[in-house]
Formats: sequence, structure tokens, C-alpha cells
Amino acid sequence: MIRTMLDSDQPETMPAGADLIATYADLWSLDLADYLRGLCRQVVWIDRGNGDPGGIASVLDVEPGLFRPGQVPAWLDAKGFARTPFRTVYCDRADLAAVEADAGGRRFWRWVATLDGTAHLDGAAWQDRPAAIQCLPAAKLGFHADLSLVLRAGWNPTP
Repeated sequence: MIRTMLDSDQPETMPAGADLIATYADLWSLDLADYLRGLCRQVVWIDRGNGDPGGIASVLDVEPGLFRPGQVPAWLDAKGFARTPFRTVYCDRADLAAVEADAGGRRFWRWVATLDGTAHLDGAAWQDRPAAIQCLPAAKLGFHADLSLVLRAGWNPTP
């Protein structure tokens, strides 16, 4: 079953109703975590390079000005050593090949951004689809969040 996920760097502005909410680990506070859990049952924390004080991030944000594909292996290894479940790399579809090449065969989930309304990757067979595709930006939603479709039931399954 396809689920929805909203992500934002202003998590306090997100509406209730998504299956998952994602935001940045450097914003973490107990109050924010409680607030977000009040909006939905699952919160996904993202490492954008501004710190992960609680070690809670399970997603690495690979995009200009944040992490680069070459930094993926060390992050995956560190999170694997910490036994972080659902280790995921978020990247634009244009960077996916570089991320996969630099990962060097390490296992991880993929969250791929298209942000043009496209909810698939050309040439990807059904079994090779990413865990999630971020397909709609805030400008299309009318509030400060992006929308992703979660395509893999096994990625951050509903508790």
C-alpha cells in the first residue's frame, strides 16, 4: 500500500494526516518530537549536516550545500555500526547513480526527489523502485512541506 510522507524544515507548520512526517535531526527537541507524534504515528529524522545530537537520524540528505555522494559510505558505515534501522539516502534523481556508485555495494534504502509531480523513475523496474519518491514541492501543496509517496511497505513500516 502506498503511504504519504510530508517533510519540512518548519515542522511546526505541517498539518496532520500524513502517514509519516520527516524533518531534520538538528531541530530535535522533546517538545517537537511529542508534537509531531501528535500529528502522525511516525517521524523520520534527517541528517542534513547541521548535527544529529541525539543520533536519531536515519536519512542522509545528499544535495548541494549539504552532503555529497562521496560522504555516503562513511555515514552508512557509522549508522550500520550504531544499528540504525532503515538507513536511507535522500537525493535527487540526477545524483542517484553517483550515490549508488559511491556506496560501493552497501545496503541502504533510497528516497529520491523529482519534485515535478513524477512519481516514478524512468527505467526502474518495480522491484528496483526506491522506498520513497518526493514528487510535490511546497508550492504545489500550498503549505511549507514537500510530499513524498512511500512505495515500499518495508521502509519504516507503520507501528
